[in-house]
Amino acid sequence: MSEFDLPAERRLPDAVRESARLRIQQRLHQPPRSRRTPVLVAVATALGIGAAALAVVPGQPAVAPATRPPVNPELPLPDQDRVYRITEGTAPADAARRCAGERDQGAGQWTPIATVSRNRVDLVAFTTAAGVVFCELTPRAVTVSAPVADPGALAVSFSTATGSLAGFTGPDARRFALHATDDSLPSVTVARVGTIWLAPNGIVADRLTARREVRDSSELVVRAEVSVPAPSPTRVDQDGPAGDRTSPEGRRLGQCLAGTRQPVPDPAAWQPGQDTAAVLGESIQLGRYRGLLALCRPDGTVNVVDLTDLARTRPANGVVVGDTVRGVGVYYGFTPEIDPDSGLEYSSSTTRALVGEVLDERVATVVLSVPGHADVTAEPVAGTVALAIPNTAGADTAGGGSVTTRDATGAVLESVPLG
Repeated sequence: MSEFDLPAERRLPDAVRESARLRIQQRLHQPPRSRRTPVLVAVATALGIGAAALAVVPGQPAVAPATRPPVNPELPLPDQDRVYRITEGTAPADAARRCAGERDQGAGQWTPIATVSRNRVDLVAFTTAAGVVFCELTPRAVTVSAPVADPGALAVSFSTATGSLAGFTGPDARRFALHATDDSLPSVTVARVGTIWLAPNGIVADRLTARREVRDSSELVVRAEVSVPAPSPTRVDQDGPAGDRTSPEGRRLGQCLAGTRQPVPDPAAWQPGQDTAAVLGESIQLGRYRGLLALCRPDGTVNVVDLTDLARTRPANGVVVGDTVRGVGVYYGFTPEIDPDSGLEYSSSTTRALVGEVLDERVATVVLSVPGHADVTAEPVAGTVALAIPNTAGADTAGGGSVTTRDATGAVLESVPLG
């Protein structure tokens, strides 16, 4: 063989292929450096890369742990405090009573370990005389596990119809995320508290794969399949009005929430907002429930935004927080494309809309102003509003745009910045 000859092609080890695939995924999903960059939604299956059921970390790191300098994770997971509200040692008022229900154990014997909350779903872990109990609370319903002991290994011990998942971490101290075998479902970041983990309002799946965070280049991806118990039974224990399902908007919202694989809490209680077709040229059915805003998109996916928690979650595409209106910027009008270098399929969009909730019944019009563009005006529909953000080639409108609400006489009620 001359120095110009190459050896026969050989397949890389599955663990190395998996690590490469995840690196590509991670970079594709990172926020763009500038909003001039279109949003990319990668379809990683275009790679066609397989993976082993379990890849192990090499026995010895390149540098001794005691002397290793701090490094950023090679495959970092989202900060759990950005994804969830986490409180240790406490539970919502009346949580123990609601969770204990008709069980023999009294509520006074239930001691909260932690509460992790997202999208009006509180997922609580309790210690009881019989073992650890996981309990999901929504404004309307409660779902509770049987007492369970820590198995000493990574395990999913609890699941619900709302997509909540909980279990035990095992001895590995690294963070991890859960992935469904169906690539169309989002991954789930978990919140770790001691030896338990909690993930409220995640996904519903029969099988999951846990992937540990890769902290530096000396480690390979660690992934292991975990079994998921059937969802525990849910009981409705709180009264409240049902959402409208007779109007065209109500029927669209009901069909959307019933058919989605991304569950929302208390789906029957959501009230329909407007269909954005007349405003945006694309039908996005809005829904609202206790400060949550749901976007039912044409492809059947559902996005939920907590409009009461924007300061913590800090959405990147524009935020309005006022006394009369609050909302977020979202991309729409996605078109399919193929990256010429990688061959990855993705959807791209450079058009944004401001969607939100009107908080004051006096509001008759909402006006979006962006320097260099004509004002965009819309009337609230069923307590919601949608406005097309002028095309600024994806430029950041923070510091220059504003939203003004006016009453029926044209008087200004409020003017707030588009951040």
